[in-house]
Amino acid sequence: MNGEQRNQSLQNGSYKMVVEDGKVTVTPEQSQQQSEEEKALIQRLREKIGTKVNDLSLLYTLDEANIGYEDMDMNKKTAKDVQDFVEYIQRLKSERYDRDYIRRQAKEKAKELEERYHNNAKEELNKWTNWQNEVIKRFKEDRLIANSRFEDPQAEILNRQNFNAKLGAMTDNEFTNYINDLTIDDQLSDYELNTLFAKAGNNDRLRSKLKQYEYNTRKGYEVLPEWNNVKKLISFAKNWTKSDVRYYDSKGFAHTFFPDETILRELKDYTVYDPSQR
Repeated sequence: MNGEQRNQSLQNGSYKMVVEDGKVTVTPEQSQQQSEEEKALIQRLREKIGTKVNDLSLLYTLDEANIGYEDMDMNKKTAKDVQDFVEYIQRLKSERYDRDYIRRQAKEKAKELEERYHNNAKEELNKWTNWQNEVIKRFKEDRLIANSRFEDPQAEILNRQNFNAKLGAMTDNEFTNYINDLTIDDQLSDYELNTLFAKAGNNDRLRSKLKQYEYNTRKGYEVLPEWNNVKKLISFAKNWTKSDVRYYDSKGFAHTFFPDETILRELKDYTVYDPSQR
C-alpha cells in the first residue's frame, strides 16, 4: 500500500480528516464548492452506507460490483476465445488445409484455450477477493473518520456537555419531534446515540425510530447488495478454476465448451485430404 492510499484525506463538513496508520487527525478546512454531480454522488453514498464521509472512491468501487456473471471479464474472454476457436477452424477450411492437419491444430488450440480459461478464472478470483479487501479497509477508515469529529478530548467533552444541555432544554414533544426528524445527515456520535436511547427509556416507538437510525448510519458492508453479489461472483470464479470451460451468453444462458464435439461438428462433410501437410 503506498503512502497516498494509507494516508487518506477526506472532506467532512468544515473539517479535513486524515487517516494515517489507524489514527485520525482532524483540522479545520475551508468548504469547497461541489458540482451538482458530486453532490448527487455523495448523497448516493450517504444513503448506501449511512456516513457523511465524502469517500467517492468507495462509491466507485461499489459500482464495479453491479454486474452479473455474464459481464465478468473472464466470461467475456471465454466467449470470445470459443468464437475465435470456431473461426480458426473455419479459416483453415477456407484455405483448403488437410482435414487431419486441421484436427491436430484445433486440438492444440483447445488445450491452450482450456489453460487460458483456468488462468483467467484465477485472475477473476483474485480481482474480487481484492475488491472485498478494499471495501473492508475503506469501511474501517470511513467509520473511524465519521465517528471522530474532534481530535481534542477537551473539545469532545464540551460537545457532550452542549448536547446534554440541548436535550435537557427540550420538552417531551420537542424530544419526540427531534427523534422523528433524525436522518443520516445528523451524524450522531456513539455517545450521543446512546444518550438518546437512555432518554427514550421504554418508549417503544421512539426506540424503534432510534434503532432504524442506528441501522441506517452504522451499516456494515455485509448488508450491501454489492457485497453479496461479489460473494456470488467469487463462487463462480472458484468453480471455474477447476471446471470444464463454461461461459454465459448475453441472455444469461450457460454453455460448456466440448472441443472434440466442436471440431467434429465443424469438420462434418469436409473432405479435403492432403498427405503432404501431415
